[in-house]
Amino acid sequence: MKMKLLVLLVSMALTVSASADIVYQNDFGTTAQREEWTLSNEDMVVFYDAPSLDHDGDGLGGEGRFVDGYDDTCYLSVQLDAPAGYEFTNLVATGQGYGDNKNWASNTVLALALPGEAWSSGATSTYPANENGWYWMTADATAVPELQNVSSVTVWMRLRAPYTGYLPRFTNIQVTADLVEVPEPASMTLLAIGGLVGVLRRRK
Repeated sequence: MKMKLLVLLVSMALTVSASADIVYQNDFGTTAQREEWTLSNEDMVVFYDAPSLDHDGDGLGGEGRFVDGYDDTCYLSVQLDAPAGYEFTNLVATGQGYGDNKNWASNTVLALALPGEAWSSGATSTYPANENGWYWMTADATAVPELQNVSSVTVWMRLRAPYTGYLPRFTNIQVTADLVEVPEPASMTLLAIGGLVGVLRRRK
């Protein structure tokens, strides 16, 4: 009886988590916030504090602009690491993007993926068609198996502008997740011993 209670208590301890913590926020209002993101190519240049970004009164955010030619795309990314002793699960990224003409051919897409994997391999946001202006992006990874109980995740933004003068924009990126405590080796060993003792007793 005592061993069964011990196994139960250890099992309960291994499943404790904090629900829906905000694990990342960025309105790109400071140089440090902007430098957190890595630009993966140079087809476009990202500008900040442009007058066109002042959609909500704070003037914060980013905007992709052409280097040369047309049909340019760039990718911005930032890697998030879970605190020591924890893993991410039920990840959701939200933010505001901007679409411009041609059925939103110019747009921003938000995504979550494992580090080292393609930007679209995990969860990606969608955007409304046949409208212009700001919209909310949501990349929901709660139903993506490979993004459960992970120690790191990459947040991506794809900025696409197929024609001159069409400017994909973004602001107010936020990521939430459940933080699940990673069991210490001693706890796992104790749980395994408890299970083994239970099996041996049943065989008797």
